[in-house]
Amino acid sequence: MGGQAEVDRGAAGYRTVLSHSKTAWNPGPNYEARRGKSREMPGRDRRRKPTVPLPAACSRWGRVWAAVILAVVLASGAAPAGLEARTVFANGPFPLALQAGQEGQGGDVPVYVSPELELVAGVLSLTSHQAKTGWPRSGGNRYYQALTSFLAPYRNHEAVRIAESIAGVGYDKMTVFACSLGPLPRLERLYDYSPYVLEVVDKAELERFRLALRDLAEESGFLSFIEQWQDEFSAWAGRVEAELAPDTLVTWLVDFFGERPAEFRVVLAPSLFPGGGYGPHVTTPEGEIIVFTIIREAGTHAGDPMFPTGTDLSRLLLHEWGHTFVNPALEEHAEAFTGTLAPLYEAVADTMARHRYGDTMVFFYEQVVRAATTLAAGDLFTPKEVDAELTFHARQGFYLTRFTMNVLDEYRRDRARWPTFRTFVPDLIERYTEYLADNPNPGPSGRTKMGLLVIALLAGLLLMVWTRRRRRKAGPRSGHGTGTPPAAGPGGTRPLGTG
Repeated sequence: MGGQAEVDRGAAGYRTVLSHSKTAWNPGPNYEARRGKSREMPGRDRRRKPTVPLPAACSRWGRVWAAVILAVVLASGAAPAGLEARTVFANGPFPLALQAGQEGQGGDVPVYVSPELELVAGVLSLTSHQAKTGWPRSGGNRYYQALTSFLAPYRNHEAVRIAESIAGVGYDKMTVFACSLGPLPRLERLYDYSPYVLEVVDKAELERFRLALRDLAEESGFLSFIEQWQDEFSAWAGRVEAELAPDTLVTWLVDFFGERPAEFRVVLAPSLFPGGGYGPHVTTPEGEIIVFTIIREAGTHAGDPMFPTGTDLSRLLLHEWGHTFVNPALEEHAEAFTGTLAPLYEAVADTMARHRYGDTMVFFYEQVVRAATTLAAGDLFTPKEVDAELTFHARQGFYLTRFTMNVLDEYRRDRARWPTFRTFVPDLIERYTEYLADNPNPGPSGRTKMGLLVIALLAGLLLMVWTRRRRRKAGPRSGHGTGTPPAAGPGGTRPLGTG
């Protein structure tokens, strides 16, 4: 399938698109077994949020506590402005299927919605695992509501029963599974199932799931449902494309890492939540790499799907695409990272586990990608963005970000010595080893820990103020006479979690 190949998929008009690359890109040995592990990445919502005037809202003691906390903030150097909502990211491959007419118009990086991914996501929405995530809020966007209503009569279908039994291993693995599937209506297995999935789900069970999905699509007329949303899909993709600067982002990544995958793609996933994305890749039979960012929907309202724009979109793409370069390069030296350098991870193992980074290699994947994208922020955005990145990463427990960023800056200043990031990794390991020797008890500084404590105290204070205001608004319950406020009804709100 050299060059560009058209694959006839029947009346639906699907095709698989493969572009030809001058230089084949090899992800390295032992990489597929680790590909798809859950990852998080910050995603910012920079829209201004309404604030509560604390002096007016708090009691006298509330104002006293606010003053105390403000003093601690100033002493610790932690800026309250850093209290911004973040979203969770994960990894997982996805097939090369494109609906005719859904390809993006944004240069060499298409933006589109995949019917195959929507089928898998729709089936997952009918399982008990979806409810456990707490997403989406407010019933989900209008497309998601239509999708779940369309598939609801098939709640007892074999595809849903199989999904119920295997989806508990993680939605990331279900997305990795989708990577091997070809376009509807045939939904053939185009690629071998990933070892990462086969570790927890038997191959025969995956085959049963694939065939059941195909039967469900045919029985329900799923492609007809998808056809009704074609104009909407194009509109959503168009809005994202308008914010996309693919040449700038791809050029930076290729120049920095010194290798070029065959193709970059962006897939919108309006029925996966919460806001954020996946950073999958697939390998063609010729050994070429196709890189994806799958963008999940915000999951916070019932209107049109919301996807990131502006700098948030660029940061998301840089991060997810960046893992395709970083992970396999580090994986080639896994023994060093999981052996000699393991104490660097163990110093923050508890914090990483809370963020779903409970693995030494995943920690280093994230740490290096975050340092690289912070360098990118300095090149492509503003100094303020760099400061915000460093502050956030430190508060998340990635205490090596500034150090790693400085080391990577040395690498890019001497590319005659290190033509690719892959060739630099041994020197990166050496620098981490030196850091560990100089810091036998590694971990976040006391200043950073104080900042985390301040964030927790501020969050508690704001929650207390919000609760008291609601109680005063609600008044005493009728017939109780105790002044206990009623439970929040359908219109009530509650603090957002991480999902």
